[in-house]
Amino acid sequence: MHRRTLARAVAIAAVGSAIIVGSVSAAAPTVRVSDSYTVRFHDPLCGVDQMTTLTERWTWTEFADGSATLHVVRTFVPDDPRLPAEKGAGTNRISPDGTQTVTGAPLRIYWPESTGKHGIMVVAAGIAVFSEDGATFRGRTPDLSDEALDRYYCGEVD
Repeated sequence: MHRRTLARAVAIAAVGSAIIVGSVSAAAPTVRVSDSYTVRFHDPLCGVDQMTTLTERWTWTEFADGSATLHVVRTFVPDDPRLPAEKGAGTNRISPDGTQTVTGAPLRIYWPESTGKHGIMVVAAGIAVFSEDGATFRGRTPDLSDEALDRYYCGEVD
């Protein structure tokens, strides 16, 4: 699975899980569950056949009023030094009526110094609100197609 595909799948799964568990009982006590993991996977990125390490940590919190939050932080670090690392974070806030507000830090792409493009590229940030009336997006919402993301990740990989 490609890094970009995995990132989209994780984001969609987080939103989907928040929808499913969004109706927490109002009588439920406050619950907090956290976990973290690291996994390595084959990640042919920008024509470079290599492995990437994904480190993710998340915290799920339920509140007595029926609301909940899911906070996720993830980092992708490629084995190939010509490719950038990526960091992202987001929080889903689920209200008792099931409305979700998803906020996220900008996706940050870190180019290694050895590439001559040393620095951080900020890709997107914003807020998405999901309710029974549909979805509302505020902020910059980038094109998440593989073709569009290649501009950010591949740039001038030799």
